[in-house]
Amino acid sequence: MVSTGLTALASTSFDLKSAVSGMQKMRILCIGNGGGTIPLFLASKIKGAHIDVVEIDEAVISASIKSMGFPSVLKIGTSLQEYFSEDNSSGFHVSESSQIMQKVFWDDIQERVFLNEADGEAYICDSLIHGRHNEKGSLWYDMVFIDAYDGDDIFPYKFRDSNGPFLSALRSKLHPRHGTVIVNLHADSPHPPLQESLTGNYDPGLNPVCPLGRQTLEVARLYRDALQGTCSREAEELGESLLAFTVTVPCLANVTLVITRGFSPIGINQYGRGLFKEIETSCCFSEGLVLEKLLSDSQRVHELFNLHFDCSQYVRRGFFIVR
Repeated sequence: MVSTGLTALASTSFDLKSAVSGMQKMRILCIGNGGGTIPLFLASKIKGAHIDVVEIDEAVISASIKSMGFPSVLKIGTSLQEYFSEDNSSGFHVSESSQIMQKVFWDDIQERVFLNEADGEAYICDSLIHGRHNEKGSLWYDMVFIDAYDGDDIFPYKFRDSNGPFLSALRSKLHPRHGTVIVNLHADSPHPPLQESLTGNYDPGLNPVCPLGRQTLEVARLYRDALQGTCSREAEELGESLLAFTVTVPCLANVTLVITRGFSPIGINQYGRGLFKEIETSCCFSEGLVLEKLLSDSQRVHELFNLHFDCSQYVRRGFFIVR
């Protein structure tokens, strides 16, 4: 999710380099905390990042702090204070030595990551939450990560309800020029076995390039349509447009959906830019050009973040433009 999301953001006009150095503010929302690896990675790598984390399940929050190393020194919502009571009435006590160690390790990010126990839909619909405000006072997020499932491991209906308030609020609070949304989805079509995924030798009939089943594709198209925005004249002159694509997650039956506003054709040759305008049609050559541009941007992300892995592999695998 992180590799593809940052690559998509790097393909827009957003100055990611300045955000990494702390010269520019960057607003990020994570709906679903899990073990907290995504917000901690982003906060440690992007000095200008301000990250709001929303988790509805108190058991997940407790487990992430007790067992997965999520720092308890971070600023938290009032409803979470019970996890850090001085007595042990909440079943969880943070010792003084543990607090000191966590402060040493996480001191540089504790003012930039906010963990909140809340419902994702209610939180993003609340106009009082943190974020970058435009001239009308509306909140804008530069990136939004959605990795949330209910107790039955089902992507909540309220996050895919075309008539519900969640998608409407997400549309209005996503930066209109470069806002990027990354969604973790379960694939609803067969994936190759692990050994075949590792070796690349697939049985006949399997299509590892496009594993989207009907429901996954419907959700992808729903998000693409819901997040369409009105392009500014400057964006139109630069040829920027919304791009929605999916990639498969290695060794897992998951699909990462990425929607980015303001995908820029800069870097694609002049002949290719003409073809790029056909991106919403079935032009396969355009898909190749877009992937080539994203792979180039993934290399910039790799160098900018000094990563110890090649993030282009996560962009390339099963790449599919949602049309």
